[in-house]
Amino acid sequence: MGNSSSDNKTEQLTQQIARQNEVIENLQKELSLAKENINTHKRKLSQFNEGTINNNINNPQNDQKKIKRRSNISTTSLSSTRSAVTNNNTTKTEPKKIVICFSGFKNTTDKFNKILKKELVQIASEIPNVAVNEENGNRDTLPSDVTHVIAPHYARTMKVLQALASGKWIMSSKWIKEGKCSLVDQQKYGICRLENPITGKKVFLTETFNLCYDKEHQTAKHCQMLVEYCKGSITDKIEEADYCILGTPQEQEDEEENRELLQKIQEERENLPSQYPVVSLEWNEFVDLLYPLHYEQTLRKIEGN
Repeated sequence: MGNSSSDNKTEQLTQQIARQNEVIENLQKELSLAKENINTHKRKLSQFNEGTINNNINNPQNDQKKIKRRSNISTTSLSSTRSAVTNNNTTKTEPKKIVICFSGFKNTTDKFNKILKKELVQIASEIPNVAVNEENGNRDTLPSDVTHVIAPHYARTMKVLQALASGKWIMSSKWIKEGKCSLVDQQKYGICRLENPITGKKVFLTETFNLCYDKEHQTAKHCQMLVEYCKGSITDKIEEADYCILGTPQEQEDEEENRELLQKIQEERENLPSQYPVVSLEWNEFVDLLYPLHYEQTLRKIEGN
């Protein structure tokens, strides 16, 4: 009996490692694609710069034409410029408005509790051009005007995930305490995901996912919201899908029913990728795909934990 239990645990760990390797392989593909895009943009920029330089060298008259045009512009616009200065002598570009919200702070003995949040809100409220959005309506929806989310490094709340999916910043508490919400070198205090692996992709919800979570279940709603925030789409045709999300075993009173569900999940995980070009993930693995461990480690290091 003891050997059987040990074998089951070993098999479960082996399966978990295989799933994580699958996620890592997918992330590596996304990273490779991003690097290729960057190199493509660099080449285009280099070609553009070379073309501009060659054009100026081959056509020296261009410089004389530009000088003439500048001379005409300066003489004709002098009076209007003086008028504009007279009407508004202190015209300046308004600084970008920063709107922050908080997520993951709880009434616990943890460092990231309501007391710390209250302190951070007070500091942020005194910083010019910074607004605190304390909207308490729907905890699962990120307000559209928010530019930065302040959260613990371990928080995988819907607001944090939506912020990552939509290219907004997740900041440490030090950004408020030390950085005073400055946009200069904000990467020193937080993380921002410019691309996510779900953009433009199709997601299929498997039979076991629908067995575990009906349409009114919170996880099903969260899944729909995140895919939309990532600018992906849910499909009911697995042959069109890039990702499929499997069910996750829940605590069941009926051990036989739970055993059957586990068997179905395992069958889907093994069979679907061999039949269709999809990546199979459980819900928690899908969340990790959006918020990889190295992002959490980065925020943890910033906070000094």
